[in-house]
Amino acid sequence: FRAGVRHYDSFMHYHGPNTYPAGFMVLYTGLDAVANASAQVYQLLWASMEMGNFWILRSLCLALELPPALALFAVASNRLHLYNVRVLINDFPTMVLLHGSLLLAAKRRPFWSALIFALSFSTKMNVIAYLPSLVWLVWLEFGMLTVLLACVIFVSVNVCLAWPFVQSSAAAYLRGAFDLSRTLLWEKTRNFKWVGRMQYEKTRNFKWVGR
Repeated sequence: FRAGVRHYDSFMHYHGPNTYPAGFMVLYTGLDAVANASAQVYQLLWASMEMGNFWILRSLCLALELPPALALFAVASNRLHLYNVRVLINDFPTMVLLHGSLLLAAKRRPFWSALIFALSFSTKMNVIAYLPSLVWLVWLEFGMLTVLLACVIFVSVNVCLAWPFVQSSAAAYLRGAFDLSRTLLWEKTRNFKWVGRMQYEKTRNFKWVGR
């Protein structure tokens, strides 16, 4: 990407082809430029995000009139800390952005919430599961016009991020970034190890939700 390549079929990582939207490429290209391939710098960046995520969750608890101590679960869990800071999973930046979007929604800033949610979606599509609830809440609080404007923001952000790749090959981008046919190998799932390999591999639903 930094070398000027824009065709989406050209991007690979150790799991195979890149199957994430354009925001993923932009985010990790920027992080790679900052970290300069240093694992220690990456860990420092992820640790900073972990503290930022704690502040966001604490603020969200206060906005919802919940005990702020609930935010401690996000940093007190050794398993979460392992994946977030030591393993450096790509879910974490996505979730930090999502939590920021939820905080802005709780503070009654629907357009800023839509913008941050769009950035979160652009890095990993699994946050789309939160979209119906957010749309419903915005509709109840602000009405359908605000929902429509928020949708325009959401679409515009993702189109702008994807545009360099779409110009190169729209088909390659759509095929790669929105490949809904892909499945996760049993070795890579963290949520469904308990069902065992045989049950996981013969049950399509586990492969779908296990991502």
